[in-house]
Amino acid sequence: VYAAADKLARILRITPTYAPVWSRLSWLALQMNSPERSVQMAKRSNSFAYSDAKLQLLNWSFIRDASEVLNDEESYNHANQKIETLKAF
Repeated sequence: VYAAADKLARILRITPTYAPVWSRLSWLALQMNSPERSVQMAKRSNSFAYSDAKLQLLNWSFIRDASEVLNDEESYNHANQKIETLKAF
């Protein structure tokens, strides 16, 4: 897991706006029990994935899952709303 995160970080040094890498880092953060970091990475990914609804949907699912771990009901509900909106496209 750490080796993967290191490789992804190297990619970001070359291409810092590459949304799929930020998304993968969000997933890795969830796997490593770092929900706050997962939310940060997913939001960063979404900031670069404005034209990729599928990736945004994935990122919002990470945010929802992390919010559940954090017992953040407001963020959890917000993420669910975003997911439902993106599913409509």
